[in-house]
Amino acid sequence: MAKTQITVFTGYLGAGKTTILLNLIQQLQQRKPGYKVAWLKNEFGDAKVDSQLAKQSNIEVQEILNGCLCCTLVGRMGDALKDLINDHKPDRILVETSGSAFPAPVAWEINRLAKDEGVNLALDAIICVIDAVNFKGYEDKSYTAKMQAKYTDLILINKHELVSDRELDSVLDDVYELNPDTPKVKTLKGVVDMDLLLGLDSTLFQSPSSCCPSSSSSSSSSSSSSSSSSSSSSSSSCSSSSSSSSSDKLCEHKDCHSHQLDSSHHAREVDIIDVQWPSSHSTLVSHLDRLLSEANDVGIYRIKGMIHLHSPPEQVKTGNSMTVSVSQPQSTASASSRDSSSSSSSSSSLSSAAPSCFLLNYAFGRYDLVPLSASTYSGPSHLTLMGSGLRMFEDTVLECLPVSKEQVKLTPALA
Repeated sequence: MAKTQITVFTGYLGAGKTTILLNLIQQLQQRKPGYKVAWLKNEFGDAKVDSQLAKQSNIEVQEILNGCLCCTLVGRMGDALKDLINDHKPDRILVETSGSAFPAPVAWEINRLAKDEGVNLALDAIICVIDAVNFKGYEDKSYTAKMQAKYTDLILINKHELVSDRELDSVLDDVYELNPDTPKVKTLKGVVDMDLLLGLDSTLFQSPSSCCPSSSSSSSSSSSSSSSSSSSSSSSSCSSSSSSSSSDKLCEHKDCHSHQLDSSHHAREVDIIDVQWPSSHSTLVSHLDRLLSEANDVGIYRIKGMIHLHSPPEQVKTGNSMTVSVSQPQSTASASSRDSSSSSSSSSSLSSAAPSCFLLNYAFGRYDLVPLSASTYSGPSHLTLMGSGLRMFEDTVLECLPVSKEQVKLTPALA
């Protein structure tokens, strides 16, 4: 029996992993009928956000919440992978890590399951998504973001169409300094040809004492991806003539192992606010607009969740460096445009029969609202906010949302 292939997507908060993943699922369904895909997702907070959209697609989704796959939840990931394989027998499992996840322990657990427990799976690739708009900002703040870019089989440069050529060159300079040899591919508004993402046969992190691929394997992977990229119409390669000595290819084992032992690393980098309230207590659109406007000013990186609005937004709005995309309920593949990598807005209006519950997806000042029908989601409003200085934002949350102080749960970053 063929092994279930595992593709792991890493990338910092709001990089656009979900959009790329949903577009990959759409391609697999269109071009490989009968190909079974499962999606294992790790997220901050308690809100199962993306599975609400995935209900409309023929894929199995499991979300692991309130922790990080690479440390405290690595055992749960192993159990979830085994359950998916035993119960659904997928051809491929797409693992989407949280923005704080370091790739090494995730890959070690996958390889351990295959070697030590005989689970019928294989690690095909670790793919890192780079946010061209925000990478310069969090590169200086996040150790994890740098490690994600450093240890990967393929780097996807996302949202590059939203920055100037000079800004993109600066981002690429930093990425090449972190990782000169790994192939780099530009997305096309979150779309990458599936042939570039599959069949990479990763040699990364074969064991905790072996973090990086051999130079021959890395070279082979680079050659294969570069060749595929030249034939793809949906993405373009960012080639490099850089070369490194064999010593440069060796992993910094201290980085790998110190992270593996640090189960609180995700808490060190971001504050988290988790807030939940009954669906009967709807939120005014004007109050939501204020919340998101002020979030852009005080260092909120990410907001995800479901929110019941008192009345639906009348139309798409733009202003204050924000894009609010409001669209009719749609298929999962089409709904992928709700991710933060969306770069354009529409002027279409919601009908009077539009649902009052929306999936909110905010990243670094850009956000989308996707309507959720009652059959898709009928639970409470539930938002997770991530960023820095959130203690100072608690009062704004209390003023803008119909909640009490007891309903606002703050988990501050560690000093």
